Amino acid sequence: MAADARFITPGSFRKALNYRSLSLPSAALLKVILTGILLFVHDVAGAVCPCTYTPVTLDRVVDGNTAWFFVEGVRTEVHFALTDVPALRPGESGEAWCSGEGEKAIKAKALTERLLQSAEKLALDITATDPDGRTLAVVYADGFSVGQELMYKGLAVEKTEPSSWCD
Repeated sequence: MAADARFITPGSFRKALNYRSLSLPSAALLKVILTGILLFVHDVAGAVCPCTYTPVTLDRVVDGNTAWFFVEGVRTEVHFALTDVPALRPGESGEAWCSGEGEKAIKAKALTERLLQSAEKLALDITATDPDGRTLAVVYADGFSVGQELMYKGLAVEKTEPSSWCD
């Protein structure tokens, strides 16, 4: 091996990563970047299915966060847990509704249909049953949370947030 050959050794790698030798702004920037990477990886990991959940087969999509699945051979209506999507049409209780909400609802349903119909594997993390008798579950398509995908696209919010789709 030539004396001037440049190889990465554990010592040289540690020396290159020694942020203490960096100027204060550079060290702070490095810490911010590394923190951002870790938070991004944590957020993405939270949206990925550990895939130990109940495998299902899609029957049909009702709206952006409701679908019928065959769960262990039984046709079951499933409402996506922790997700609120815009309504396709005004509710019977007279709550505020606008055409903008309807447009977003159509997009949410289309994305849900595309994700569920194109997935090779569908799985549910069943959490509860709502007062209407629907099964509440986090729905995974090829290992990714459909509810999270809807939120990333701005077509859903977490159930805990107030939602006004007409702003």
